[in-house]
Amino acid sequence: MTVALRANGIDHLGLRVADLKRSTRFYVEVLGMELIQERPRMSFLRCGSNMLSLSQARNGEPVRAGEGMDHLAIRLEAGDYATVKESLERAGYKVSGRPGDIYFADPDGYLLQILTP
Repeated sequence: MTVALRANGIDHLGLRVADLKRSTRFYVEVLGMELIQERPRMSFLRCGSNMLSLSQARNGEPVRAGEGMDHLAIRLEAGDYATVKESLERAGYKVSGRPGDIYFADPDGYLLQILTP
């Protein structure tokens, strides 16, 4: 039987993280996302018209970045490739890619792709 649902977008992507405060700070301070809601074990962030939820891994629960997720692509409103790449490298992130897109890992090892305008 076919179900007649019509998806019209992604509400949010959820990532399990080792240190909720550290990851929230990273997504806000490095990537410029807006913190919308904070709970004891979760943070919700806005990125343009999209949302990202971060949830604290339970004590001892390993965070396995990349299991089932290839990468998260984030589009920037402004900034050129060279400036964005240089600022990430200055902040201590190892980056790769080519003009237009930059790849690097967040604090838990999730692969991020930054798309510059």
